[in-house]
Amino acid sequence: MKTLLFCEASPARAGIARELHLRGHEVLTATDAGEAWRLWLEHAIALALVAARVGGTSTLDFCCRLRRPPTERHALVLLIVPAHQEPRELQPFVDAGVDGWLPEDALEAHASLYLTLAERCVGRIDERQKFRDALARALAWQEAIFEGSRDAVFISDEQSRFTIVNRAACELTSYSREELLGMRIPDLHSPTDLEAYRRFHARIMAGEDMVSQARILRRDGGTVETEFNNRCIVIGGTKYMHSVARDITERKRFEQERLQLEAQIQHLQKLESLGVLAGGVAHDFNNLLVGILGNASLLVSDLPATSPMRDALQQIESAAMCAADLTKQLLAYSGKGKFVLERVVLSELVAGMGSLLASVVGSNVVLKMNVQESLPPVVADPSELRQVVMNLVTNASEAIGDQLGRVVVSTELVHADRALLASTYLDDGLPEGAYVSLVVEDTGTGMDKAVCDRIFEPFYSTKFPGRGLGLPAVLGIVRSHRGAAKVESQPGHATKVRVLLPVANLAGESDTQEMAVRPGASAEVLIVDDDATVRAVAKQILERSGYTVFTASDGQQAVQLFRERARPPAVVLLDLMMPNMSGAETFRQLRAISPGVGIIMSSGFAESDASLRTLLQDRSLFLQKPYRPAELVARVRSILEGAGCVPER
Repeated sequence: MKTLLFCEASPARAGIARELHLRGHEVLTATDAGEAWRLWLEHAIALALVAARVGGTSTLDFCCRLRRPPTERHALVLLIVPAHQEPRELQPFVDAGVDGWLPEDALEAHASLYLTLAERCVGRIDERQKFRDALARALAWQEAIFEGSRDAVFISDEQSRFTIVNRAACELTSYSREELLGMRIPDLHSPTDLEAYRRFHARIMAGEDMVSQARILRRDGGTVETEFNNRCIVIGGTKYMHSVARDITERKRFEQERLQLEAQIQHLQKLESLGVLAGGVAHDFNNLLVGILGNASLLVSDLPATSPMRDALQQIESAAMCAADLTKQLLAYSGKGKFVLERVVLSELVAGMGSLLASVVGSNVVLKMNVQESLPPVVADPSELRQVVMNLVTNASEAIGDQLGRVVVSTELVHADRALLASTYLDDGLPEGAYVSLVVEDTGTGMDKAVCDRIFEPFYSTKFPGRGLGLPAVLGIVRSHRGAAKVESQPGHATKVRVLLPVANLAGESDTQEMAVRPGASAEVLIVDDDATVRAVAKQILERSGYTVFTASDGQQAVQLFRERARPPAVVLLDLMMPNMSGAETFRQLRAISPGVGIIMSSGFAESDASLRTLLQDRSLFLQKPYRPAELVARVRSILEGAGCVPER
């Protein structure tokens, strides 16, 4: 089959000619209209492929002459046009008798399909319409697939110029098709990404398929996080980069949120584990301190006033009380500190601490108070809030070091939205609403993110060994008050610590009322504690005060003793944390046997523990470990005074 290939201007000429040769065509090529017309006259052309400039008059004249008598022949004439050629520009060729047209890129990509269709119609003029219909359907399929793709498709040449783009590419970039076809890939990238683009572009054009991610700059000023699947394709001997792009902005946002949530959960689990450890250590340590304080006090009371041993024993008592303060901070961090809640106006509390705070900061530090008046109250333990303020100001002053600096303490009322609460440390899912804010800001050297992430861990300190419980205690106290804390800092800049506490009308808590105490008289006392040292010391203290004392190492022994005695003890000193039977269960069983028995709950944890709230009712008190002998005796006397008789069976 003789085929005329008229290529006035087409980069695909070599590829088309090669495909025709492979299919057994005798290919006659021409590069201008005159040469093409000569070949048409001299040879029996069966198929004419005209790849020329559509806007050129010589091409149109050539096509018109082909269909004029006496040179008209039963040959199939097809026009090869650039990609996305406007149909209205091709109408003159159709009027001139051209049987159809093929986009250049479609012919290159699917040459076998389209040439097979052409071969079947050669010499059959009556089949031209069928060919046109088949060709139109094939092109429509390609158009539907290409333009209907939700993913953006970019075809670019070796100089990164866009040659073909689909509708999704226009939507992704907010540029029109005409604008994109006049642009290069770097035009869509930020300057900081260009070097990376050059590297992977070279690898792709070398034949390596690659998946890449980049931030696309949109025409409307926005940006799009995009994932590209890139490969090199060859059309007419020319290399192009074929890129399929997908908007992954939401996916990356969800992934970032997932990673942040996982990190937050891991950090929360870590802190909760540390809290459990701290609470357990404090509980056991308080049991030891009961023995130290009790025995030291008993020895002091046995010694004459002139004994030189009294000073040493009093130093032991003092050291034990310092250790007790340390356990209080551990309990505060674990959320099991002792809280006596009431309505507190934070601005008044902070203002009242002005002189104390001024004595805490160094002489090189200026303390500035910016306290907003008329703040609504919060439901909190005022002594614990003072500890929070003191710890934050002390930490801020130490962060300044020996340099001149300033610490600013501020209070204000803020509306905490989800964004603010989500940015707080651990983000406990607190409700949006009105919060009273305490802010302590210093002019120190600041902290990097690694330090900020660990600042609330127990015993983590950037200062010197032996420190590291101040801020963890702050976190424990604040979280126990259903509040939140946030740290803002970076190296070389000021550090700001913000504490948020819900206002009283949102906290949903009532003021704690004083526990009524009825006078009474001394009687038998049962001590129930799994720690032998605590039992021995408490027994000795109470016996010296004239009480008859029995002991039990767990709840089961205590219940058995109550059942065996005709007249049960009047008062029970009951440890909350015990093996076999818990203090709470022991409490309930003892009250079932003797409803009027007075019970003193004792624990290394605090009275605010949830398991105690339902137990501390009529004829029951709480005594936190470690306690001095006088405190124990006073609690027992408080239970017995006013009773006047032994509780009935």
